[in-house]
Amino acid sequence: MNAIITDYDYTLSDKFMTVELLHLLEDLKVTNPGYKQEYSNLIDLYKKDEIEYNEFVSKDMAFIKNYLKGVEYTELLKVLREDFKPEKNLFDWSKEIKKIFNKDDWMFIIVSSTMGICLENVQDILDFDTYLASSYEVKNKVFTGEFSCKVASEEKGQYVAGLKGSFNKTIVIGDAPGDFEMMKFADKAFLFEPKESTLKQVGDLKFEVVDRENVLEELEKEI
Repeated sequence: MNAIITDYDYTLSDKFMTVELLHLLEDLKVTNPGYKQEYSNLIDLYKKDEIEYNEFVSKDMAFIKNYLKGVEYTELLKVLREDFKPEKNLFDWSKEIKKIFNKDDWMFIIVSSTMGICLENVQDILDFDTYLASSYEVKNKVFTGEFSCKVASEEKGQYVAGLKGSFNKTIVIGDAPGDFEMMKFADKAFLFEPKESTLKQVGDLKFEVVDRENVLEELEKEI
């Protein structure tokens, strides 16, 4: 058995899925106002190179915890069911990935800092076998503002390292520095449409750069 392991945000989709959800929750007045502005300020700092990618992700996840705190779980489920449409932001190639390999020989796994409950919304389209994603604690049907599972760069690396003995070959695809830790454990690593700032941080990581036009072709060569 072999594995193709991919990030989600900006690898399979052209949006940060959890950010997209928090914007929607604010628009629908499910959360208190303010996340949009805090996220905008944070992304400005990142674009100005005042913070690095992993710090950007860490700060954003802290904002998300804060704005989810006190939200009723059933309210979030209602939004996910009725209003949240992440499938519209999937890259075309991601919808085709399962067609290029034999499911009996390969597993398709998503490893992402995005919310697992969000990923389930695209399961029917992507048909991944399993995933590791962040989740936020719920007690008495209300979000507490804490993690029940945090998935950032270090956790991604630990997860993929732990899988190494289970697969003959492991292919990992990511797009940003937050994916480097899992990419370094791959037998073959691909960096998807990396930004210039990402390429400056790769160090001695071994990888090939791919884009939405050639990623499936390059994957097929490895399969």
